[in-house]
Amino acid sequence: MEMPKRVRKTVAEAPLIDPTKAKQLISHGRMTESKVAGKQVCLKISPELLRRCDEASVEASISRSSYIKMAILEKLERDGK
Repeated sequence: MEMPKRVRKTVAEAPLIDPTKAKQLISHGRMTESKVAGKQVCLKISPELLRRCDEASVEASISRSSYIKMAILEKLERDGK
């Protein structure tokens, strides 16, 4: 009897996680904000948080920048800004 071969799932076939889990990602990482002239806000993301964003974006099959944008929006929403 021959054993079936394992086939790696492609990104398109991989199960997606809920990309709105950015709240959990932010609550465990560090993100500081500093006001710049006008309405512009500068966010500094810790290397640990950036690594988590990378891992989550791969699981969610979305781009890193999209995931970071969602995480930032979640933080601003949570802070009421």
